[in-house]
Amino acid sequence: MKKYSYQGAQLLKKVVSQLAGCIGILFFSVFALFLLAAIPSLEMSKSTPILNDPGVTLFCFAGWFLFIAWIIGSIFINFLPNIWINEDGLQISVFIFFRVRILWGELVDIGAGTPPKDCVLVRTQKITLFHRLYGWLYSRTFYPSFLIGNNISDRDGLVNEIKRRIN
Repeated sequence: MKKYSYQGAQLLKKVVSQLAGCIGILFFSVFALFLLAAIPSLEMSKSTPILNDPGVTLFCFAGWFLFIAWIIGSIFINFLPNIWINEDGLQISVFIFFRVRILWGELVDIGAGTPPKDCVLVRTQKITLFHRLYGWLYSRTFYPSFLIGNNISDRDGLVNEIKRRIN
């Protein structure tokens, strides 16, 4: 199994991105929990319509904080995955400590869409739910996708191997 990973400044960029995603998720999740904890202390009259109920407003704010924090945090955490290749397919790192296996037959294409500068987008049939965000952000499809950054080790060899296996 051959590993493709980031070194130097790109590795530092990846670690900072993952750390920012984790801190963002943690901070906004704690904030949402504080909002939820405040709901029982609110005084409400029985005649207050539900749309004017401050408890409902706090609940909605907390829900949006959680939703947005987890979406954006997951994008930051999974931005530049390490990639491993073998005869069956490839594996990518997800959520810092885990790997997802993608068989060669599950790859859709490479190089489509409009990814960030110096990155290549690889679309697949399955990764994780959060990887569908990359497909939507960079190619306006719901195919799960991941990015290959410019400074990954032997990038040209990796991209050529993926192209060869797709065709």
